[in-house]
Amino acid sequence: MSRRRFIFTIVAYAVIAIVVVIGSYEALYAIPRKKAEQKRVSEEQIFIRKKNNYAAAMQFNYYWKNHESRKFYFADAYRGDKLIETKFVNSEYQNNGSGDSVIVVWPSDDTARTVYNLNQYVTEHNIDLSHYSLSYPITMKDVLEKWENVEELAFSDTPGLPRFDFDLDNAKQAQNDDSAIAIAYRTFVYKYRLRLAIDINAPQKLTAGSYTQAVIDLLNKYVNDHQINLSDYGLAGPVTVDDALHKPDNVRRLIDFIYDSDPIGAQAIRADV
Repeated sequence: MSRRRFIFTIVAYAVIAIVVVIGSYEALYAIPRKKAEQKRVSEEQIFIRKKNNYAAAMQFNYYWKNHESRKFYFADAYRGDKLIETKFVNSEYQNNGSGDSVIVVWPSDDTARTVYNLNQYVTEHNIDLSHYSLSYPITMKDVLEKWENVEELAFSDTPGLPRFDFDLDNAKQAQNDDSAIAIAYRTFVYKYRLRLAIDINAPQKLTAGSYTQAVIDLLNKYVNDHQINLSDYGLAGPVTVDDALHKPDNVRRLIDFIYDSDPIGAQAIRADV
């Protein structure tokens, strides 16, 4: 064998060895690692989609343009082609700003209606909540801190069990209902509409929030513009923050009347301030 052919043979074997080593590395390490990363990203996207879909179904709010509070919809979670995860907080006061990496959302008064209806659904269908690691009644704390459990219940495909209807609107009956879930519903809606501080660990506690006075001012303007007689509600005008905290039943009846009789005009009271 000539020296040139010998060198060529050695180089060829070396190239083959390198190709084999690279191929083995790809097969043993790189490809599995790439597949594992793709699986992780896929599972992460599935989780984010599930969480965002839940936030939209439960009618959470978030800040849109110009600090305007509005309902969160699944499509709102996209930044171009990128899907952004939602972060759940008690109320808008805990919002530290949505950005390119997270969208902060919180329960609205319609979320309270949905929770009330969900509890009614549980009662009507005799659902064993222990199957979902929940107990009756489902609370706003559960909605935020055990959202995966609540999501499993609400989107349940249990044979023989009708799927929960998120658009079901029977919560008005709660205005004159003395059940625990009705009281919880009314209290949350009242606190939300008056921008009172919302604490899921003390749901019955009434504390003025930073925007409560501004909402009270809007309420008084509406009362004056529509010539509502406050004495019909056991109130001496104008309505005050003290009334909101210490005469909640009276102020709630007034607000419920406005929302029920003039839902469009009532937007002036719930406008962002």
